[in-house]
Amino acid sequence: PRLAIRYMIDDRQSVKLSYNRMVQNTHLISAGTVPVPFNTWNPSGYYLKPQLADQIAAGYFRNFTDNMYEFSAEAYYKNIQNVTDFADNAEIFFNEDLSTEFRQGKAWAYGLELMVSKTTGKLTGSLAYTFSDARRKVKGVNLDRTFAANYDRRNVANLQLAYDANAKWTFGANFTYSTGRPTTLPTGKFEYQNYNPDVITERNGYRLPAFHRLDLSATLTPRKNANRRWHGQWVFSVYNVYNRKNPFTIYTRTTKNSDGEVVGDGRTKEARMVYLFPILPSVTYNFKF
Repeated sequence: PRLAIRYMIDDRQSVKLSYNRMVQNTHLISAGTVPVPFNTWNPSGYYLKPQLADQIAAGYFRNFTDNMYEFSAEAYYKNIQNVTDFADNAEIFFNEDLSTEFRQGKAWAYGLELMVSKTTGKLTGSLAYTFSDARRKVKGVNLDRTFAANYDRRNVANLQLAYDANAKWTFGANFTYSTGRPTTLPTGKFEYQNYNPDVITERNGYRLPAFHRLDLSATLTPRKNANRRWHGQWVFSVYNVYNRKNPFTIYTRTTKNSDGEVVGDGRTKEARMVYLFPILPSVTYNFKF
């Protein structure tokens, strides 16, 4: 069932209230205790009950200056049953009975979304900010203690701008910022018969550094010919303009020097960061006929 109600205060502002109950029979299961994030999809069945979510949301919306500007504020709360995660110390790789490592519990999330946008004129765009908190509690995971969900990002901000210089050229800019995602890191290690495993004490107990980048683009639309059926458009863009090293994940390894040689007796470990794409220019040609 889904319910949505809108009340018009006047012709420029309104309030909205909604409720949704959703059932999902496919589970996205992530493991944060391995060096590279590991995700798998599994259907509901003998080991997995379908996920059940209830969400309520309330918002306020208003237009200004003859609808040139729009503002919205919306708060939400979501409660989820039967979320799925890997058990502590799960055997993930080369496990023919991977489903026996699944555990199910509950999750909840809440947040506030704010957005202001300009919809008319040569310069258009929007600025959005979201504060959110997403938690999980699953028996057999994190010693049965509450922990941050893998997708928990406390602060997210997005700025989008578009400027129509003339009939041919449009320039765009997109800036995004978000709190780093949760990650699981070892707090120590032990040795047993030449085996040197990490000691994990808390699921998603750390966070990666913040993520942010700026993208720029210029779109060239040649003058249209009424008799021509083919219409093309060139897009020149630069991804991650200031070449930000945005972290993707952290993994641990035996300490090595710059030449890749093991340092000392090989008993010490170090943390290594893996980054996403650096600055990346591109040219795209779009056409329709």
